[in-house]
Amino acid sequence: MPWTDTYAPTRSSDILAQSGAVRSLRAWLQTWLHGSPGNKRCALLSGGPGVGKTTTARLVAHECGFDVVELNASDARSKRALSDAVSELLSNRTISAFYGARRMPLLLMEEVDGMSGSDRGGLAELVQLAKRTKVPIVCTCNDRQRVKPLLAQSLDLKFAGADPDTAAQHIANVMCRDEGLSVESVRRALATANGDIRHTLNVLEGSAAGKDRTLDPFACA
Repeated sequence: MPWTDTYAPTRSSDILAQSGAVRSLRAWLQTWLHGSPGNKRCALLSGGPGVGKTTTARLVAHECGFDVVELNASDARSKRALSDAVSELLSNRTISAFYGARRMPLLLMEEVDGMSGSDRGGLAELVQLAKRTKVPIVCTCNDRQRVKPLLAQSLDLKFAGADPDTAAQHIANVMCRDEGLSVESVRRALATANGDIRHTLNVLEGSAAGKDRTLDPFACA
């Protein structure tokens, strides 16, 4: 199993540097459970790759009691494709009609900034769906400037990269015993990945696989 899966956070409290976004997303989802979501019926999670946007959305949604239905925006760039994929879901407050479950569904749409380069109306349709949805929509993007029309309908949550020193210490503490990582090796990998934690783990895993582990290349500091 890749390290990105082996060491993925299992609780929202494990997500580095995003405590404010976690709290805001949780509070917003609670308004849905109480039947009073207000005008912001979509949440937009923006930030660079590997900073925890999708992980945050999944974990917070599950912890709040939602069933997550995921859709990559690249699969629904056109107005018709998006409407066909989600219009029935967004008109229902319970997911029982879809999966026999009892919890409210949540639509997680990833990489919605990938819709903005298309002239097929996908982003405009998403904005209209966000206005009338009966279930929460959570969207992720790397470049929020490319989805400006969606911002007016959305809870705007910006994700920053983790502090290198804090992230290095945390990752090393979690993985030192199992993988022999030192804080300094993690810090170097974070620097080359510009704070992208997912890429950092891939770099560390690749480095470990290419070295003689008997030499303890990542000896614990």
